[in-house]
Amino acid sequence: MHTTILFREFGSDLNNPDIPPSDVYLDENKEESNVRVVSPGAKLQIHMSPFDQYCNLPWAGIYIFKFDNSYSWINGRNLIFRFQIIAPDS
Repeated sequence: MHTTILFREFGSDLNNPDIPPSDVYLDENKEESNVRVVSPGAKLQIHMSPFDQYCNLPWAGIYIFKFDNSYSWINGRNLIFRFQIIAPDS
């Protein structure tokens, strides 16, 4: 199965977010991408209620969130990602 990964880089200033105008393609097989698995994938049955997941991201870098709906050839899915970035306590 072919997967396309889009990368969108945001600035570090939380008061004035630097929202980029477009996505950049990222090849996770290239060494310079430095992709590291933080949380393994899981199959979820969440068609009846929303699902909340919180993760602690221990270092700065690129985080990839994958969604796979390939098992369902008939039904499409609506997917909403919401991110809240909380600065660490200094």
